[in-house]
Amino acid sequence: MSVRNSEVEFSGWTTFDVPNQFEDLKKQLATGSYYVQNVLDLGDINTRLQNISRIREPKELLDMFPLFYSIAIHFDKVSINGRSQAVEILLRLTASEMSEAQRRIHIGLGADDRRFHLNIVKMLSCILAEYVIRFDNDQTNKSSDFDMPAPKKGKKVKEAENGGKTIVTSDTLRDKCLKGLCDILRSHIKPLWDSSIIDEQFVKCVTKPCYHLLRRQDIAKNPIVKENLPLILTIMINKFEHAREASIQFIQAVKLYDSNSSLLITVLNSLLTDYQDTSLAIELLKEICETNFVAAQADNTSAKTMATFIIDMARLDPHIIRTHIDQISDLLTAESHHIRVAALTAFCSVIEKLLSSDDLDDGQRKMRDDLLQILREHVSDITAFVRQHCLQLWTSLVQQKKVPVRQYIRAFELGLDRLRDSACAVRKDAVTLVMHMVLNNPYFVVDSTRAQFEERQNDAEAKLAELRGELEKLNKNIKEQKSNKNGKVQSDEDDSGAEDKSIDDDEDEEEEEENEMHVDNNQEKENTNDDQSLQETLARVKLEEQVMRVEEIVTLYKDGLQFMDLIEQANRHVVNLFNSPTLADCKQAVDFFVNLRHYRLVLPNIEQSLRLMFSLIWSIDKSICEAITQAFVKIYFDVAPTIPAAHVPLHQARAIIRALKGATFSEELCFEEILKQLIKGKKIATEAITEALWKFYKAPPDDNTDVIAGKILSFIVGNEVNTKLNDITDLIQAKEKNRRFVHISCLLLQLAATPKKIENGVRPKQFRLPKTHRLFEILGNIIVSTFHDVSDRQWTPMMESAFDVIFKLADGPIKHIENIIKKLAVKTGVKLGGVFKIPTASQSQQVFNEPMDFENAGYDSSQNQLSQQQQSQNPSFHHHTQTNSNSALMLVRFLNCLGKAAVGIVYYVDCTVKDELFRRKEAKQTRVTDKKSQQKPRKSVKKRTKRKTPDEDDENPSTSINESTTSSSNLTLNSTTNQTIDDDQDDEMCQVFGGAEAEDPVDNEIGLYIQSICEKNSLLMQYKNILEQILLHPNEYREEALQLSATICLCKFMLLSVELCETHAKMLFDLLKNSTFESVRVAIMVLMNDFYLKYPLAFAAYSNDVYGCLRDRSDNVRLAALKTISNLILKEMVKPKGQISEIALCIIDKHPQIATLATSFFSELAKRQHGEALFNILPDIFSNLVGGGLDKDRELIEEDFKCIMEFLFKYVNKEKQTESLSEKLCQRFHLADNNPPFMA
Repeated sequence: MSVRNSEVEFSGWTTFDVPNQFEDLKKQLATGSYYVQNVLDLGDINTRLQNISRIREPKELLDMFPLFYSIAIHFDKVSINGRSQAVEILLRLTASEMSEAQRRIHIGLGADDRRFHLNIVKMLSCILAEYVIRFDNDQTNKSSDFDMPAPKKGKKVKEAENGGKTIVTSDTLRDKCLKGLCDILRSHIKPLWDSSIIDEQFVKCVTKPCYHLLRRQDIAKNPIVKENLPLILTIMINKFEHAREASIQFIQAVKLYDSNSSLLITVLNSLLTDYQDTSLAIELLKEICETNFVAAQADNTSAKTMATFIIDMARLDPHIIRTHIDQISDLLTAESHHIRVAALTAFCSVIEKLLSSDDLDDGQRKMRDDLLQILREHVSDITAFVRQHCLQLWTSLVQQKKVPVRQYIRAFELGLDRLRDSACAVRKDAVTLVMHMVLNNPYFVVDSTRAQFEERQNDAEAKLAELRGELEKLNKNIKEQKSNKNGKVQSDEDDSGAEDKSIDDDEDEEEEEENEMHVDNNQEKENTNDDQSLQETLARVKLEEQVMRVEEIVTLYKDGLQFMDLIEQANRHVVNLFNSPTLADCKQAVDFFVNLRHYRLVLPNIEQSLRLMFSLIWSIDKSICEAITQAFVKIYFDVAPTIPAAHVPLHQARAIIRALKGATFSEELCFEEILKQLIKGKKIATEAITEALWKFYKAPPDDNTDVIAGKILSFIVGNEVNTKLNDITDLIQAKEKNRRFVHISCLLLQLAATPKKIENGVRPKQFRLPKTHRLFEILGNIIVSTFHDVSDRQWTPMMESAFDVIFKLADGPIKHIENIIKKLAVKTGVKLGGVFKIPTASQSQQVFNEPMDFENAGYDSSQNQLSQQQQSQNPSFHHHTQTNSNSALMLVRFLNCLGKAAVGIVYYVDCTVKDELFRRKEAKQTRVTDKKSQQKPRKSVKKRTKRKTPDEDDENPSTSINESTTSSSNLTLNSTTNQTIDDDQDDEMCQVFGGAEAEDPVDNEIGLYIQSICEKNSLLMQYKNILEQILLHPNEYREEALQLSATICLCKFMLLSVELCETHAKMLFDLLKNSTFESVRVAIMVLMNDFYLKYPLAFAAYSNDVYGCLRDRSDNVRLAALKTISNLILKEMVKPKGQISEIALCIIDKHPQIATLATSFFSELAKRQHGEALFNILPDIFSNLVGGGLDKDRELIEEDFKCIMEFLFKYVNKEKQTESLSEKLCQRFHLADNNPPFMA
């Protein structure tokens, strides 16, 4: 017997039994068990602490244990320093004992040594565990608030803050005790116990402080607790079979104290990952399945934590889920959506990790299909949270290619169906699922096309039919051979029986030999037949295998084509998300098309969807605009890394050109805005791409590549194009037969006139080309030479852009325009000042039967075609010959040119001439100011000739506005002939302003210039007679296109001056009221915006006629009138009066677009002037609707009146306005008669 054991026995005990309650150690629990015979008082505790401060040997704990026990009993009375001293001693003893115990365990323990070290370990664990609880309770009793450990500070800082001493708190001592307890368990002390015995009291003692701490709010934030508490529980579960009790404690802790659930999750993950111990997971799963979640709140935090337990189990060890799959299935009926999602996630983990291989047996395959069916069903769960996460699980399966091919289409239909879900989050994940299913589909690759797919399907079906024919033929042969063989065997048996009967005992040996030879031959034939039958069987099996493989291929192709059709449906649904009011929907739809950008060959409609997506660039939300620009860069500027850097700009330019092919005008505007934003943000290599586009523009025509490249250049180059004017001119001359190219080139040329920025307060001089530049002659020749080709629909836009180039770039543009018009008049057969006659057949051009599309100044109202009119059933048109029709078409073109010339002159005068005059005026004022600022005395008063400066040289007569105006209208702006000036007089400015003394010399000069253009003997005014002839004699000129062109041309002429506008106003409004052509009336209402903008008071006397169009019989006219009037009112160009009641009637219009526009107008009007704009006109609207202001045939019924007034009165929401409106209406009721305005 060892010395230690003798000491133990001498003291009268042999074992230390951990009690249920710490206070029970004061009494002996069993014979030979340790108990504290005497609890020390406070004085003895202090004395003993001073005497044992240097204790280090673990065996000394046997004598000192009553001291530590007494400190725990009198815990509140012992000072914090005394407790701290006791803790330090215990920690020293713990470190010493663990070191000695591990050494002894390593070399081998006898029974006495094992019992000795076990007692010491139990004593240390018991007292440390109790101290943890006591220290924690002490902190709790002192303060209800939990103070987390302060940030770590240096030792010197702490001592300085505390007067050179370290402050000891209950928290720090608690954490030390917990760490000491963890050190004991981490020392592999399990061999001290008998392997067949689990010391439940020890387990309970050690885990008790852990579960106690879990009740503390946010204890998980304490770094020491976060490290040691999970480790203690993990060791106890793994080494001491604490799983069952731990699962119960975990569930209770989650329900009551969920704030520290992260510690429990750490325990579970550590067991499954580090120890591969599933005991706690299994027990937890049982407890969770037995929990009544139906009674629990659906969104409580405990359900979230339990769901996390399930998800972690499935992620770390899916075998647990597979074993308990029935219990997990029961959780799908739980009310908590977190639990349902956890169960579905667990099933998904099982599929991913256990049931995704190709060699599954029938049972495994059935389990996989059942789990996938469960996932499909819950995509339509009643809760959006479950639907969303279920779609995410399907996305995970698709990304990992775990979805069986035969179920791929069914899975895609799930996402397709959820694209119309009411919840935004569900729609977002549905879009993500559909996107990833396309990207990971097993049917086709990026560069596949539907035509190729259908061709391969046809080939596979043909091969399948061929193989089936061969198999059928082979089966038929085998069947025939088998039938022949059976018949032959039967015949041989019959022959053999007959021979047996006919043979007698007297047969000779020769007959016997013949019979033997016959038998041998039959055996050889049978062997041959068997070999042949075996070969045929093998061939049949091989054919059957080929048939099965080809059948699978055919099925794959059929599913692939069906998948393409489903993608088209998804494409339409995702496009609808662009109109969603939810920002997330728009961004997800953008991401969808960006990721599928490479599937344009498979899905041709995606290109159109991308164009619709780019229309979001006009969104008021900046984040959407940013998403669109980023998407544009990814789609068109991201190139493969294998492409050399030098070729990247060419690929990018080609991609943009391909995208713009077939784009509409609105789509081109979107592209232009995106490119401008990218250039402004410096997100693309502008210079490199521009150079690449110039190369495509100069290249030979190839599927309009040069035209589209020029169009893109017009979006981005700006006035830098003036460096390439000669190149563009040469290209126009070389490609003059390509009308679209000439048109686009003219758009490019116009950019050269883009005004430059004003620098240092000085207005820059406009860029102009000399009037003799060859560009204008080339453009004029192209217009005149192609004028007769009335079948060319590109001629009108080409002519308009060419006229714009002349007006913007030419010095003296009106002269060029007049020359062109004179030549076109000759071709048309028009004589100055004379009456137009339809030319004879000898004067006409070749006849064209194709319908024409007339583009009159860009107005949509000119869409009616003359050739379609000629095909009408009206017999009055039958007398027109094709020659006359052709001439009328040329007259329409000629009128278009006149109208374009008038608009060009308006632009030229209002922009170019006026800007130049202002520039010169400002230059003169600047020079006068500079001259006054010079204070030096002049020594000589002798006049001298002034030498021209470069700036004055710009204003010489060869390039001045004066010369251009002189050459075009025989008017010279007043100027002096004196070319020398004093110091106090600027002769150049006198030339500009002509010495006029008007208050505004610029307006004075502009007025004189306009008068000269509108004189009767001017070229344009001489052609005005033709317009009047056509419009005043509609019975002779019955073609709608001709009437429409003449009307639009007249309107453009009227824009030249207010005199022309007032002179022809009556004619115009007569056309508005009496014209039989809807397109004419629509065009006049559209152009009314321009009249009110330029001459606001010219049509004041015709306001009733303008509002009268709201009563027009045509829906299109009423719609155009409503758009025009509402636009003029909202822009404050027209003041709303009593006539606005006509707009109020539009609220109940049968045409839905008109009614919608009317309601939108009043909604916008109600926002103006803080609601006063609408409020002030409500009494007039009310009176006009009920006070006899309507015709008898337009009187309202009571329901319609209520509908209108209820809509309008809802915008009166201020108390003061309500009172005022009531007073005004009462006054009008008093003045009204007693006749009811309408019948009830």
